[in-house]
Amino acid sequence: MPLTIPFNATGLNKPTLIVRRVAAQNISHATSTKIMWDTVVNDSANGYSISTGLFTVGLTNSGIYFCTARCSYSGENVRRHLLSVIVNSTSFRLDDARGSADDKGYAGGSTLLLLNAGDTVRVETYQENSTTSTKATASGGTNLEWSMFRLNT
Repeated sequence: MPLTIPFNATGLNKPTLIVRRVAAQNISHATSTKIMWDTVVNDSANGYSISTGLFTVGLTNSGIYFCTARCSYSGENVRRHLLSVIVNSTSFRLDDARGSADDKGYAGGSTLLLLNAGDTVRVETYQENSTTSTKATASGGTNLEWSMFRLNT
């Protein structure tokens, strides 16, 4: 039986988190960096903090979550782009893409997470490029988005 996840928070799968990065964020060469999502589209559990970049699972919101994230970089010469979701201190890799010297960086993926009350969740990215320089994330649109939906089982 296929799994259906509605986009809006009025559906069956709550709580819902959808956050985006609208302004560019600098990501240093060869350094894992937490993405600081600056725009909250939906946070029905009020668990996301813009100041820390963390989502904290509430007391009544334990369960299985469908998590997806995507990140793109401006400019060229990105040879490796990695995207991970971190639960407490455990990392779950969503994407680890490698390319040639003229690639534009993009990473994205999804996973299921078993989350308990009090768990903290964040998204981190990592990039390597041929010029060992800091790259900025692309700005605007939905190229930088993180969403999580608790699944009813």
